Amino acid sequence: MYRLNQPKPDIRFNRNGRIDIIDQVVQRMNLGHQNRVSFYVDQEHNLFIRPDTDGLRPTISRGNKSLRFYSKQVTDAVLSLPDLPQGLEKAAFRIGTSDDGINYPVITRRLL
Repeated sequence: MYRLNQPKPDIRFNRNGRIDIIDQVVQRMNLGHQNRVSFYVDQEHNLFIRPDTDGLRPTISRGNKSLRFYSKQVTDAVLSLPDLPQGLEKAAFRIGTSDDGINYPVITRRLL
């Protein structure tokens, strides 16, 4: 048995450097249009996002509460994670719940 409806992704990475985060996650992370975020990878290649004063600055978005960032370095690093097939032009993931209120895991693996 398999799921017919796919869950909507919370974050999208494009090879051109564009990163989009949907408004529900922006609210859950208590981010505003002036807040910056950083992406981290631990020793086990787990990807995390967290608010950071020295992180990526969002571009201005009008009319919606989602955020858009640009970083070719980050998108290249994410699209080359060992969990993903090589050569992807874009990838979309769900963002999990934070254990500590700061680091939010980006779910890059499909667990069975």
